[in-house]
Amino acid sequence: MTTDRWLGILLVGAAGFLPLSAGAQTTDVNGPVFQNFIRSRDAIRLLGEAIQNLPRSRLGGCQSDFNVSTMQYIVTEPMTFEGSGPTSGQWKTQLMVRACHRQIPLNVYFTVKSPGNIQYEYGLSGATDAGLEMQQAALPAAYRAAVDSAKDCTQFDASIANFGGYGLPDDPQPKPATGAQSYTWWETWVVRGCGNSYEVPMGFETKAGQTTVHAYGAKVVEHKG
Repeated sequence: MTTDRWLGILLVGAAGFLPLSAGAQTTDVNGPVFQNFIRSRDAIRLLGEAIQNLPRSRLGGCQSDFNVSTMQYIVTEPMTFEGSGPTSGQWKTQLMVRACHRQIPLNVYFTVKSPGNIQYEYGLSGATDAGLEMQQAALPAAYRAAVDSAKDCTQFDASIANFGGYGLPDDPQPKPATGAQSYTWWETWVVRGCGNSYEVPMGFETKAGQTTVHAYGAKVVEHKG
């Protein structure tokens, strides 16, 4: 199904939703408050705009057309609703798309700046436990690690992140208990530059709500072309 047709079907099903309860707050994407908003015409049009403007780098360098197959929502910051839409909060829409014979999860973050003002940003594609702000803070470290392998390349763009496991690459650990204040995990971030791609192991260490990021330059794997 093409992206335009998929969005058209969603818009047809968007009619007839009721106004939202004043002051309603939710983190439940399956509850009536969030569902009432996310299936509205305004929310669907915003999603369509984000898809149309998607940077090709988020498709791992694929330049062909892509089709959206499924999507899911995750509330990343508690959302407050009033009248016909949200007044604060953030959610992530994960789109599963098919491009260049691959299935790629795309992550788009929608942040409510003020009532009626919702802005979107593209996170790394794939599966990552790092939030949008953490991704942005960690990217320079990933680029610096790639430079160690790409001596003559200085322009990079990160495309895909894949969760590796809990603990760090050389120290695997079990999944932390719910609500744990200290834990570690690692991921592989794919960085592209000068026609090549570089797999950069990234380690994340959280203690008392603060997260430190490590990029393992010595373990970067280069792929030509």
